Parts: sequence; C-alpha cells; structure tokens
Amino acid sequence: MFDNSLKILFAEDIQTDFELAERTLKKGGISFTPQVVETKEAFLTALKEFKPDIVISDYSMPNFDGMKALKLTKKFDPTIPFIVLTGSMNEETAVQCMKEGANDYVIKELISRLPYAVNEALHNRNILIEKKRVEKELKEKTEELDNYFTNALDLFCIASIDGILLRLNKSWETTLGYTLDELIGQPYLNFIHHEDISPTVEAMTKLSRNENIKKFENRYKCKNGTYKWIEWRAVTRGEKVYGAARDISDRKKYETEIFELSERLRHYLATSQTITYALQIKNDKTFPVWVSENITRILGYEISEALENNWWINNIYP
Repeated sequence: MFDNSLKILFAEDIQTDFELAERTLKKGGISFTPQVVETKEAFLTALKEFKPDIVISDYSMPNFDGMKALKLTKKFDPTIPFIVLTGSMNEETAVQCMKEGANDYVIKELISRLPYAVNEALHNRNILIEKKRVEKELKEKTEELDNYFTNALDLFCIASIDGILLRLNKSWETTLGYTLDELIGQPYLNFIHHEDISPTVEAMTKLSRNENIKKFENRYKCKNGTYKWIEWRAVTRGEKVYGAARDISDRKKYETEIFELSERLRHYLATSQTITYALQIKNDKTFPVWVSENITRILGYEISEALENNWWINNIYP
C-alpha cells in the first residue's frame, strides 16, 4: 500500500491501456500520482521534473519504444525501477530487457500481475538504496580509519599472530628509517635487539592466548644501525595482532641521565663530610623527611632514627 506521494511515470500511447493499468493498480491497493508521456522529449522532461519513483512503459509505440525508455531511465538514475507493460513479447526480447536493467515485464493480457510487479520492484529498490547507503557509510568509515591510520603520529601496526608485519603506517619510516616495503612482510623479530628477543617472544605468547599487552618496551633496530626504544599496546583479534606504539627513546635517555645524576649525587652525599637533610613544615611544626646516608658514618645513627620527629630536637647541643 502506497499513498499518493508515489509517482508513476507511464510511457504509453494508448489512453485506454493507461486507464486499464491505472484501474488495476488502484484495485491492487496502490495509490499514486501518474504522468503519461509518449515521446522521448516528454519522457526526458518527466524524468527531470516529475521525478518518478517507478516507470511503466509500453514496449512498442509509434514515436518511442520501451527499450529506449529503459536506457534513458537507467542513464538518468539506475535505481529507478522499470517495468515493461506490453501486448506481447517474445522470450528473446524479454531477456534483452532484463539484461538492460528492467525489473519485470507484464503482458497486458495478464495485467492483474501489475500490482505485484510494482510492489516487488519498489521493495527491491528500497533494498538497493539501503544497500548503497550502508556501502557509502562503510566506505566513508573505512576511508576515515585509513586516514587516521596513515596520518597518525604514533606507530600503528597490524601483524599476523606468528609475528609477520602485515600493515604499518608512515610513522615507521620516520622512526626507523626503513621504507614500508622493507618492513612489511618481515618477521618483526628480525628488527628486535638481541637482549629483548626473549621478553618479546613471551609477549607474543601472551597475545596468542588473547591476553592484551600494555606498556611493553623493546628496542627496534634502525636502518642506520642504531636502536630506538618502543613502547607497545597490543590486542589480538582472530589471527591478527593490532598494535599501537610510540618512540620513547628520548624518555629513556632522560631516565638514564637522571638515574646517573642521582647515583653521582648519592655517591657524593655518602662520601661527603656534610650531613644533608630535608625538613617539612606543617602546621607550624617541622618534620624530617629525608637525610643523607652519611649520617650513619659520621654520627653513628641509622637513617630511620634520624627521621623520627623529635630526633633533631633531642640531639642538638643545648
């Protein structure tokens, strides 16, 4: 059942045949607004201005024919359903019409089939439109994800469960110096620092058990022979591993420098003849929070003793 918003374009040169089709459709429960044309020029105008939801065309007319109308319709909008309504049609012609994109053909002697043919054609058109909409959305989402994957500053990776690099983004080229062609298809263990192979294999084993990996660190060899520290997050989906990583080499460098500086400072304070300490003032009271370890060597007290709240007051020379 359709309301009058349904628009049907008829290509028909015999008024009584159009009226018969109109009555048959309404008897079949289809309400619609019709427009009838019988020339190519009028047909093209109707396609543009009337904007039909479906076309029903006679196959043979003096100035126009169904095959031309079919081709014009499919060129204008391939989704518009097209039904051939004719007095007679041999099998070869019917097959040709279907190959050109006709949805159905109805012999006028069997015109009672027309409502079914219209309903079926419109139903299939709705399915086609919905399919195209879903495909368009899927394409847009895929392009959106591809753009995100390709242009991300982080290192994105898709690998097989057995460790073959399948897809990488451009950031890998920037970070390691290899081209993507030099990386893709290779086992990623080929690029791992020898000291990190064992923990990397252990991480791969966890991924094969569908365990997620977070904040895993290993070193990757660059094309120039140096190594970069990479921090990973990875999950398994089916037979593939999806990973996101980032270059933490600068952070590792700073951590090493801070550690070395801390060790030098600790050594200095341990061997110094000056006891160093830190106090915290809270609510007008002073609390010790840190003291250098040379206090044991110089004064004989353990660090834990020197951090007791009253130790300094009790041990200051009166």
